[in-house]
Amino acid sequence: MRLGVSLLSGNKKGLSDTYRGKDRFPGYFDPVEVDGHPAVFNDSGNHRPDGTCGMTVALSDTLTFRVLEQDRLGVQSCERAKQVASMVIQTIKAGG
Repeated sequence: MRLGVSLLSGNKKGLSDTYRGKDRFPGYFDPVEVDGHPAVFNDSGNHRPDGTCGMTVALSDTLTFRVLEQDRLGVQSCERAKQVASMVIQTIKAGG
């Protein structure tokens, strides 16, 4: 399993920038919500059947983070990416 989490400080307008640039994600672009935060499963190629799933999550109107999950879980890797995103949000809310 490989897992990556990164802040997207270049998205000055948060998730709005991701939506504006959604043409860069021809693989998939599926809006979701994580713990009340808007998010989107997105990537340039659809490798979900192979166990790779990416998502972008809004922390505020000006800050987003990205989760990339790579595992042998197939499409279930997206559920794990969502769980990781939830843990990130909870850690930030707790002051960590």
